[in-house]
Amino acid sequence: MAEARPRGGGPTDAELQHAPADVVITDLHTSPLSGIDLVREIRQGDSFGWRDIRILMITGQPDLRHVEEAVRGGIDDFLVKPILPKTLYGRIVAVLE
Repeated sequence: MAEARPRGGGPTDAELQHAPADVVITDLHTSPLSGIDLVREIRQGDSFGWRDIRILMITGQPDLRHVEEAVRGGIDDFLVKPILPKTLYGRIVAVLE
């Protein structure tokens, strides 16, 4: 799987095309691209065949407005920190079923 790197220092198109992944896990508050913007980019573009990939979003600051916006953007699940490893594993399994 391609290592997550911020825009400008991110993976090349070739790396993304040859980096199969089953799940994207992103934080709501990332920089320079927010987690919601990342989800929108993935869902709207299909240049790498990732449009249907499962997306889990995490945050330490749950805000109903952000959760609703993320759901509209296309996330599959939303987790609030702190997250136990067992919980994260269970959610990954659930979105892959």
